[in-house]
Amino acid sequence: MFGTGQSDSQCRSSDRGQVVELGTSGQITTSGFFLVVEVGATNKVGRAFLIHVAKEEISRVQGRLRKLKAQDRERLHKYSISLWPKAKDRLPSLDGIALLAAMRAAVGDDLRRYFSTKASWLDTVGYDKYRYHMKFRFDIGEADDLYEMMADFAIGERDQLPVVGLRVQELRFGIAPT
Repeated sequence: MFGTGQSDSQCRSSDRGQVVELGTSGQITTSGFFLVVEVGATNKVGRAFLIHVAKEEISRVQGRLRKLKAQDRERLHKYSISLWPKAKDRLPSLDGIALLAAMRAAVGDDLRRYFSTKASWLDTVGYDKYRYHMKFRFDIGEADDLYEMMADFAIGERDQLPVVGLRVQELRFGIAPT
């Protein structure tokens, strides 16, 4: 089920959860997991957590990136996001067997379906009911004429409407791209 692969690791000390730079946001959203290990004052491992980067975490990162101003996106290394382990993320024991079991539980038996689902999350989080917002501007005389023209168009009496302006914006997390 699990073959050879690559793992990026980052070692960091923090009392604010697992802090990850937004500059590594591509790694956050494409990573499968973050391993958080609590080490006590005597350098003894106390607890370990495996945070599965699922839809919720992807949504948080994508939303945060979307809210940054264009000039700030060039300095992503200056921004960070915290990932907090939950009780469900705690490994029952501090060994490779528990780690592998937690990974298998999150991924399931079909690795291809797991990656397909993850790609879908990357593509769809942050959109409301509709992905695009459109504004039309019509060349008409009176407002009543517009409603009559639109009704005629809807029932097939007109082939076209006098559109003189059209603006289409993708809205993700309620924000249009800058």
